[in-house]
Amino acid sequence: MRLALLRHEYRRPPLRAAGAPADPLVLFRRWLNAALRAGLREPTAMALATSDARARPGVRFVLLKQADARGFTFFTRYSSAKGRALAARPAAA
Repeated sequence: MRLALLRHEYRRPPLRAAGAPADPLVLFRRWLNAALRAGLREPTAMALATSDARARPGVRFVLLKQADARGFTFFTRYSSAKGRALAARPAAA
């Protein structure tokens, strides 16, 4: 199987800063509402990237619980891998 042949060609126009709202949360809410209307299975799923105490990166998926001017909120156990990574290095993406 040639993986390069599996690429899907996206034909929508690219997102341009000039056409985006000044508040990024406004754009996020538009995207989330579009996902909800489309009936996507997990529209609040998001990737969380952290690094642990030894600076090793890790990415896992979490479910978004809230988005507002303070940021994005998700829940996890403090004892989970992501909880321990955030305790060691609170910066995340």
